Amino acid sequence: MFWFVDGLLKFRPGLADRGEEAYSFAMTAMGSPVPIARAILDVGRLLLQHPGLWWGLGVVELAIGIALVMGRVTRVALAASALLAMLIWVLGEGFEGLSAGATSIVTGFPGAALLYAILAVLIWPRSLPDDRATAARSFLGGIGARLVWALLWLGAAAVQLRPQVGPGALDSTLFIASHEEPPVLAGMDRAALGWLSFAHEVWLSAAVGALCALLALMVALDVLPRLALGAAIALNLVFWLVGQNFGGVLSGNGTDLGTAPLFVLLALVVWPRRLHLEPPAERSGTGAVGEHPVQGIDTGQFDSGSRSLS
Repeated sequence: MFWFVDGLLKFRPGLADRGEEAYSFAMTAMGSPVPIARAILDVGRLLLQHPGLWWGLGVVELAIGIALVMGRVTRVALAASALLAMLIWVLGEGFEGLSAGATSIVTGFPGAALLYAILAVLIWPRSLPDDRATAARSFLGGIGARLVWALLWLGAAAVQLRPQVGPGALDSTLFIASHEEPPVLAGMDRAALGWLSFAHEVWLSAAVGALCALLALMVALDVLPRLALGAAIALNLVFWLVGQNFGGVLSGNGTDLGTAPLFVLLALVVWPRRLHLEPPAERSGTGAVGEHPVQGIDTGQFDSGSRSLS
């Protein structure tokens, strides 16, 4: 369904606005390694010259979404999902500002496309369904899934503690959103920006970073994992509203729903299920439960009318 929504967003009027598109790709290329920056700008120029390519990308995303919902070519669709997601993460998101040092889990770390690729791996079908967590049935297994979760959240803690500067920083993101979002969201962004003094930003980064590290370790070490995953879901719902403004889809510039809903989905994929174990069959005499306990009696020989043995 995420791919399906993303595909529909590519057909939205105004998405291929030349000025907005050129600015977006220029900001994405900023701070990236030179070869990657050039490739991003080349993709931007191609889309500027042929805006109909947005529709082609939308068709591909719709096809992946439909294939996954139908469930007939799941592995092929998941492989296409991972490949396309990685291309978008590099050429469309510029590693979500990781190389430029301007990113935060509040505003969209590590990039929606990378989470698409990770989810494709975690839900890759390997065995028949059982009572284990969905990710535990993939070839990574339960331990591998928890390790992926830990790496993501430890990475979020690490980038959160770095100096937040540049176009991807929290204050810059809130400032831009306050001029692009609908009035209600724009007012909320302005209020948050007014509160975000330098001291407040330092304390907020430290608190969010420490919380991310704690959630990573709790799930990795299997210490109250449901509590940690539930807290991660609640935290990302807050980020989706305040830092990500629902992925920017209401401003007319968003091409996906943001990273917060994907983190929620990731938490549900990793969520451990309770095992329902059947008790061993009890024995009575030499027969199992349901069998007549007395040997030598054939219950099929009872006459219901006379209650006598034939």
